[in-house]
Order: sequence, then structure tokens, then C-alpha cells
Amino acid sequence: MIGMQSASNFTSFEEMWIAAITHIERIWEKTVAEYRERDGFSSWNSRYVGLRRTDELLQYVNQARNAEEHTTQSSVTLRPGSLGIRGVNGRLFIKNLTIRAGVIERLEVGDDTPAEIVIDRPKAILSEFINRGTKFNPPNHHLGKALQKIDPHSIAGHALEFYIEYLKQLEEKYHGA
Repeated sequence: MIGMQSASNFTSFEEMWIAAITHIERIWEKTVAEYRERDGFSSWNSRYVGLRRTDELLQYVNQARNAEEHTTQSSVTLRPGSLGIRGVNGRLFIKNLTIRAGVIERLEVGDDTPAEIVIDRPKAILSEFINRGTKFNPPNHHLGKALQKIDPHSIAGHALEFYIEYLKQLEEKYHGA
């Protein structure tokens, strides 16, 4: 997930997102493969199986990995950046605006109205996708709580925290740690 933060372009970011969700899902797959024959595992694990099916975030990460791996659907897209000019007090009269090669060379407002230039940089965002005929939207909740941030890095972080706790509980049950 550190790779997502340091990615210099969207392609690198997307590769890091796919790697993160792939490794997160691999935690689950390898753990189930290792413990499936242990006494009481199926019963103990059923709670987590249920959460993976019903929790918005866990389901999204699982299905995003499946979509990225087995379909042409993408779970992350690039939202283009934008530039806005607005009046600070709600109104704006532009007398003169000159833009050359994407650069504002001159901005003259009338009526001494203060102007604010708002720059919204391009951003990687989670997107809806269809996998096996079912539409999956970016999650808004995790474990019954509303998510504060719904960006790829935060979602991967929440999923990783969930599986770290899962492994701690498993360790405690089977190894008395």
C-alpha cells in the first residue's frame, strides 16, 4: 500500500492497488487452505465467511480482486482534474480572462469582486464494476460503521486491518497466543 502513496502516475497506482487487493485476498485463501482440516475451523470461521459476504468493504475488495483478475472491469479509475474560478461572496464578474497553453495569463474581475481559483488535481477513485452479473459499488460502510474516507488507499488499509485482526483471533484459538 505504500506503493499507492508513492506512485508517480495512474498506471503505477492501479498496479499497486491490484497488488494490494490481491495480497489481501491471498491472506484469506492461504489461511483457509492451511486450517480447513483443523477441528472446529469451519464452525469458527463461519462468522468471517458471513462477514466477507455481507460487509460492504470486504465484499468490494474480494470482488474487485476477482474482477481485476478475471474480467475486463476495473475497480479503480482516474478522475480528471479541473480548474474553477468562483466569486468569494457567491458572485463573480469576469472582465477579462486569457488562457494560453493551459496557463491563466490574465484574470481581471469587475466590481472589485474577489475571485478564488480552485484547483482539483486528478485523482484515483474507486469505481463501480460488474462481476458475474452483479454490480458492486464502492463501499460506504465497514463492520456497521460509516467510512470517513472512500479512496483506494483507505479501503485497502481497512481490509488489511480486518485480516490482521482475523489472523490474531486465529492464532489465539489454535496456538494460545
